Formats: sequence, structure tokens, C-alpha cells
Amino acid sequence: MVNLIQLPEDVIVCVCYWLRVEDVLRLIETCRALHTLASSDYVWHQIPLDFPLATRPDKPHTSRPANELRHLAVQALRLNRNWRRPVFARPRLTRVDHGNIVFRSELLANDRLCTLSRSLTSMTYFTVWVLADSGPRREHCFETPGAINFSAALVRDSDDSLVAIIGRTSRHLEYLDVYRVSASRSVEDVDYPQVSLVASVCRPSHEGTFNEVHVADYIVAVSLARFEGQHVPVYQILLVNTRTCVHLLVNPSIPQYSDHKHFRLCGAVEPRHILFLNTSPGRTASLVTHIHALPSELFDIEPPPERESIRARSPHTPPYRPRGSPPHSTPSSPPPPASPPPRLVELGPLVHRHEIPTVPVRLQTYASDVQMDPSTGRCALAVLAFHGAYVGSRGQAGARSTVFSLPRKRSDSASADVQTFRMDPLVGLDIVCIGRSGRRAVWLERNWETDAFALVKADFGAPGDKGAGEKRQLVVAPLLPPHLALPFEAHACQSLAFDEARGRVCLALHTGDVYVLDF
Repeated sequence: MVNLIQLPEDVIVCVCYWLRVEDVLRLIETCRALHTLASSDYVWHQIPLDFPLATRPDKPHTSRPANELRHLAVQALRLNRNWRRPVFARPRLTRVDHGNIVFRSELLANDRLCTLSRSLTSMTYFTVWVLADSGPRREHCFETPGAINFSAALVRDSDDSLVAIIGRTSRHLEYLDVYRVSASRSVEDVDYPQVSLVASVCRPSHEGTFNEVHVADYIVAVSLARFEGQHVPVYQILLVNTRTCVHLLVNPSIPQYSDHKHFRLCGAVEPRHILFLNTSPGRTASLVTHIHALPSELFDIEPPPERESIRARSPHTPPYRPRGSPPHSTPSSPPPPASPPPRLVELGPLVHRHEIPTVPVRLQTYASDVQMDPSTGRCALAVLAFHGAYVGSRGQAGARSTVFSLPRKRSDSASADVQTFRMDPLVGLDIVCIGRSGRRAVWLERNWETDAFALVKADFGAPGDKGAGEKRQLVVAPLLPPHLALPFEAHACQSLAFDEARGRVCLALHTGDVYVLDF
């Protein structure tokens, strides 16, 4: 009988590829020979890691050594075990004394928390917090008059972040400001961190109101809604290349009678596609996704003429501040009152279209980021769709989570994994956060009969073993145990931010406090 370690090394490596990560970790602990072989970079670059890792989205797993991937895998498995428990143990709770009422928040992969807040005088501020082990500290804070929403993403190969803020001015103008926000090198930094305005667009409100914003790498996309006397708005997408200051306007290739829900730029590195998610009304209602290539004019290397480009700002160096004083970053000078009109171009060709039947009622839909594998050309999207009494159909109470898989070629078959779970017909949703990969989600729900609020977690599971044909195991449970004494109540929550890879949830309250829960 042949012993396992007597097999050729390439055979053992092939066996490791078909094992789960948990089994590879057990294999490492058996003997020295298997420990050496199963701990190699080649093995860890080949085995599938089909769960969220606490890494930057712009760095592939193959760029990391095996010992680092092993450590990240152990952390991810521990978090997965804790997250899927029906009742959590007590999480680590950190209080952030924010001071203003936060109405929009987002977590970045470099332990930064970005917030949009409103003071008692109705002034809005953008703030960046560093969630360090020694305690949270404010890194940036500057005024953004009339801001209503923002999106942030890390700059490739840097700890700096690109932040796109949309808002409305008192002169009935819609504006988009894109900032590059630098990260402080250490706690001992005494100079102001640098904030520079790299692009700015200002448009009259009658030409369309900014509705949703998304940042991926150096591309910014904003949806504009125009009613034009209709009950259903007509949507357009404004695309901005922050490197060349090219800004274009495109018309989504979706039926105007459909209910537009979301759009997403595909890929955290070099986004080349855009996804539109909409619902079609009628008796044969369905949830439809369209994925188009971005227009080639957006990636022109030659800088456009001054009349067709939006103005960029040179980096601004804030003045010196004494050590220990609170940071108050000062961005570049304000944007001009008007911007050149963008060019209207056509979207690229349709890459993929997928349709899933659903109930013929208005849905509440929430989409994750579009994850793209550059080596295979496949991308995945998770969509969480709720339908129940809160949106008009007590007989169809429930929720659906759908994962789409985009093949490299349109001729290939696409797969969709649909899960459905029941909800109380009297429960509605106030705030929903779905993870970037769509694996996990948290939301705040409200019982309309008892007026009770509750924080809920969900884990949609991982695919079964290869070839086993197993379905994903769904877990929906309270985020916090009911007997746990907390310094806040669920109904006070104004905003949620969620990092599924780190198991971190940020709750912003109407009192001005922010609590960070690490599971």
C-alpha cells in the first residue's frame, strides 16, 4: 500500500487543489513533509479561496506569500464560524465621539471609516476616521455644503482614497466633487494630511438630479434622473475619468418604463464594464441585469480640449497645525459655478443579460459590488431583493438573494443561484448593507405593528464542494443577542456601514455617536 507522502509532489499538489481550505490546514498539521509541501506559495496560489478575505480588492491573492494567505484564511474561517452562529458572543465595542449626526457612512479596506454628517446648523461635513487598535482618531474633516451622498475607494497601490461627493447648492445646481484624500503615515504626523480636488462637475438641476454615485479605481459614475413631466424618471449616467478629466454622458440601454434600481462599475482594478439592475413591471415581473462595456472614448490617452474637459485642481498643502489639535483638512479652492457640457456617447456593446422571474410587486433591491476575475473574465454580483407588506404585498412576504455569474463569452451558459427566505409580513426595512462580495449582509428592520426595531445579520453561505451539487446554507438571525446590555438602542440608528471580510459593523446614531462592532 502506497503512503501519501510517497506519491510524487505534483500529485499531492493536485490533490490539494481539490481540497477545501480547512482540509489543507489540517493536512499541514499532519507531518513535516506535508507541512512543507502544503505551505508552499504554489499550493496557496492554486487552491480556491471562496470566502471574503481581509485584503485590498486591487491586489490579487497570487501577489501574497503563502504564510500571509494562510493567516488570512484562518481569520476568515474563524469569522465565518462566529458569523453563522444563531447567537453571537459579545462583540468588541468601540465608541467614536463623532459630534455630528451621520447620515451616510462607508468602511474602507485600510481601516478607515468615511462619514457624511450634518451639524445642528445644517452644515454638512466629510470626515475620515482611522480605526486603530489604540483607539479611533479623526484624520480628515472638511465642509461639503449641501452634500447628500458619496462613494469612496482606495487608490491602486496606495493608502490614499478617491472620494466622490454629490450634492445640491442653494442656487439649484447639482455638483460632483472628486477628492484624493491622503492617508497619514503615522500617529505622530503633525502636518495636515493632504486633500486635493481632482475633478469637479456642476450642472443645473433642471438638466437632471444626481441620484447615485459609484467609484472604481480612477473611474467615477453618477446617475442622473430627469422626470420631464413623466411619473417614471429617465436615467442617464455621467462617467468621469479622473486621470484625464474626460466626462461623458451615456443613456442606459434599458426600457424607460422599467424601475431603475442600481448600477455598478465592474471591477476594482481597471473597470471596463458597467452593470444596470432594474425590474420590469407587469404580471411577468422579473429582475434584469444588463452588463455593457464602457465607451472607448472614456479611456482616450490624449487629453481632451479644454472646452470638453472638466477642470482639475493642483494638490493643496494645508498649513501647519500644532500637535494634539484636531485635524481640519482644507481642500482646494471651490469649483467654478458651471462646467462644460459633457459629450453624449453610446455605451459599449452588451456583454451579458440575465433575467430572473419575481413577484409582480415593487421590490426593495440592494446590490453588492461586481467582483471580476481578470484571469478568467468572469464576474459575480449578489442582489438582495425584499418584497413584503412594507412594499405592498402581504401575501408575498419574503426576501431573495441572487448571485449571478458572468461567463467570458456570451455563448457560454450563465449560472444563477437563487435563495428565498420568509419574513414576517408586518416587518419592513429601514437600512440595508450588503457586503462587497454579497456573501453577508446586515439590516435594520422595523415591526409596523409593535414599532420595535431590530438589527439582523445574514450569511448566504458558500458554494458546496466541487461536484457535490450542494446548495448554499442560508443563515438569518439577530445581529446581537437580546440579553446583551448595550449603550444604544436599535431605533436610534441613522446609518450603517459594513465590512464583511473583517466582520465589522458601524452604527451611527442620531445622538452623534458612532459605535464600531467587531465580531
